Amino acid sequence: PGNEKHVQPENIIYFYYNEDKSHDPFRVEHWYQNVEDDGYTLMYTENGIADNGVEVTAKPRDTDGFVHNQAKAEIQSYYLDSGGVWQKNPIVYGKLTGKVTEHGLEIKLYYDRKTVDYTVKYVEFGSNPEKVLFTDTISGSKFGSTVERTAPVTYHYDGLDYIYFEGLNSTEEQRTKSITIRDNANDNVLIFYYNLKKTTVLYHVVCTVPDLNALNGVSVSKQEVAKIDSNVNSTAMVGTGFTFEGWYYD
Repeated sequence: PGNEKHVQPENIIYFYYNEDKSHDPFRVEHWYQNVEDDGYTLMYTENGIADNGVEVTAKPRDTDGFVHNQAKAEIQSYYLDSGGVWQKNPIVYGKLTGKVTEHGLEIKLYYDRKTVDYTVKYVEFGSNPEKVLFTDTISGSKFGSTVERTAPVTYHYDGLDYIYFEGLNSTEEQRTKSITIRDNANDNVLIFYYNLKKTTVLYHVVCTVPDLNALNGVSVSKQEVAKIDSNVNSTAMVGTGFTFEGWYYD
């Protein structure tokens, strides 16, 4: 006794630690708003060590499509009650700085989705420069959400009729498009294409000479026009040997 040596078992490696009473842990959590607007999801966590009693300030992240909402920030600290048990202090809202205690510190940052505009355009198919028949900008869509629009079969613009480029028999499914809202409004565009509706004009022979009655109704030419009004919007194509008689509608 007193002279005995403490002998460690062979083939064992020991690591010895002293209790660190001067540093304490802290954690910063980054919570992002769900696209369904039903709460927030934890996306990033930062852990660190600081001197006891030191104030730590959380730094918001810069994330495309989201904006930091400081009013929702939460700071959770702890205290030792009279019975020697660690208890939570009331949560402090709207602050980014908290004091590290022996039991640690938690800071939660919240990020809301931006609301971004999107645009709907009706465009004449094949036009160059692009001929826009209709445009509408819609506000209030959340970043990352999906928006959907259905175009009409026909559209009237500047006195002319247009037909959806897939035809009068196009289905609602064919005329429906959707996009996922991006951070830049210029990237959020739904384009529907239309063809100009045209009417075929036929030129028939009108003959009053009895011996040439067989020529009545014979088609000599035709043309397509976009609009027929009092001026017909078309120049009669009178061929050699014919005299223009007038416009007739069937």
